[in-house]
Amino acid sequence: MESTITCQVNTGGTLDNIMMIFCDAMFRYGNESTALASKIFMILFALEFLWQLAVKKVFTGDIEKLWVFFFTRSSLGFFFMNYLVNVDTYRSIIIFIARFGARVGGFNVDFQGQVSNIFVEVTPSSMVGYFTCIADVVHRSTDTTGVLEYITVKYLLALSLLLFFVVLICISFLLMEVFIKTYFLLYIGFILTGFAGSSWTINYWQKYLKQVSAMALEFLTQCILLGVLKSQADSWTSLLTKSHGDLVNLAGAFINMLGVALIFLMLMYSMPRWVGNNLSGEVRLRLDDQFKSVSGFMSGGGI
Repeated sequence: MESTITCQVNTGGTLDNIMMIFCDAMFRYGNESTALASKIFMILFALEFLWQLAVKKVFTGDIEKLWVFFFTRSSLGFFFMNYLVNVDTYRSIIIFIARFGARVGGFNVDFQGQVSNIFVEVTPSSMVGYFTCIADVVHRSTDTTGVLEYITVKYLLALSLLLFFVVLICISFLLMEVFIKTYFLLYIGFILTGFAGSSWTINYWQKYLKQVSAMALEFLTQCILLGVLKSQADSWTSLLTKSHGDLVNLAGAFINMLGVALIFLMLMYSMPRWVGNNLSGEVRLRLDDQFKSVSGFMSGGGI
C-alpha cells in the first residue's frame, strides 16, 4: 500500500517577516498619528467654536440661550473626541467584519497584541509553503520513470511548477497587500479624523470613514476566499499521491490543481475590490444625508 504524503506548511517565513515589518512600523506610528489627529481636532473645533460664538451669537445679539450653545457644542466636541478621533473605533469595525469572514472561511484571525499573530493559519509564507509540498510530491512521482520520459516529464513539469509558483506568489502578494493597506489606512490615514472637528473640513473625515468601510468589506471577501482556497490546498498533496506514479493521472491532477489556483488568483484580485467599491458606495449613499445633518449642526444650524 502506498503511503499518503502529508504536507506540513509552516508560517513565519520571509514573506511573513516582510509583511510584519511594514505592519509593525505602521502600528508603532499609530501613537504619533493619534496625537496629531487630536491636536488638529482641538484646533479646528476651537476655531469654529469661537467663530460661531462671536459672529452668530454675540455680534447678532442672540445671547438668550447662550448656555444651550455652550452645552450642545461641548457635548458634541466630547463625543467626537472620544469616538470619532479614536483609532479603536475604526479598528473595531474592521476586526468585527474580518473575524466574521474568517469564521465563514474556516480559520482564525487574531488582532490582539502584535501584528505577528494576525493570521493564525493562513499567511503569505504558508501559501508559498504549499508549493514546496507540491514540488516534492511531483518529483517523487516522476523519479521512477524511464530516461526519455524522465527528461520530458521533468522539463514539462518544471515549466508547470514555475507557473504554479508565480500564481502562489501573486496570491501571497494580494494577501500582503490587504494587510498593509489596512494598517496604512488605520494608523497613518487616521490623521484625517482630526478634520472632523469643524464643519469646514468634515469632508476629509467622511472620506476616511468611507475608505474604512470599503477596506473592511475587502477584508471580509479576502478572508472568505482564503478559507475556500485553504481547504482546496490542503487536499492537493493527497490528490497528487492518488496518481500512484501514473504520469497521465499525475498530469491531470496537477493541471486541475493549477487551474484552481489560477481561478482563485483572479477572484482574489478582482472580487474584493468589486465588493469594496460597490457595497461601500451603498453605505456612502445612505450616510450622505446624515453627514449633511451633522455638518449643519456643527456649523451652528438649529442652535
